[in-house]
Amino acid sequence: ALGNLGRIYEASDSIKKAKEYYFEGRQTFSDIKDTFGLIMIYKNLPRLLMLEDKYNEALSMLLQGKLIATKRNNIADLSRIQYYLGQAYQGLGKYKLAFESLKEYSSLNDSIFNTEKNQIRLELNQKYETERKEKEILKQELELRTKNAIIKRRTIISISLLIVAILLAILGYVYYQKNRVARFQNIVLET
Repeated sequence: ALGNLGRIYEASDSIKKAKEYYFEGRQTFSDIKDTFGLIMIYKNLPRLLMLEDKYNEALSMLLQGKLIATKRNNIADLSRIQYYLGQAYQGLGKYKLAFESLKEYSSLNDSIFNTEKNQIRLELNQKYETERKEKEILKQELELRTKNAIIKRRTIISISLLIVAILLAILGYVYYQKNRVARFQNIVLET
């Protein structure tokens, strides 16, 4: 909360008040060993110190922030810290170190960009694969329904043919019996 208050006062150009909250936040975060909060302080407070040409003090804090961000593998904050390190070194007239810091900043930004791009690529690929699998499932379901409809139709045709065959057999039997009775009656009448 103290770091956030510092940013609020910084945004409203109350630099003195912002610095007070940042310093208080640094002490609090240090006491409770909140490395995330410390990174935020070591990333934001040095910017204000550099406005007052306190480059050595800013550099010290930025180096502490760099150490913590590196341990946490926090690339985004490490990138911003490298940028501010470049500014601090430039303010101290250490142009080679400023160049190296800004080069590292650029490299980290490229890494962040590539990571985000890869994440987007993975998400798009996952969506594509999901859609492809869903379409495949729908295709298989359609094929299954079609096969079931064909089987059902064949079953109905088979049952219908069986019923017709049974009816023909019954009619044939009845006709045969009727003919037999008629022949028998003809023989009886002739005799």
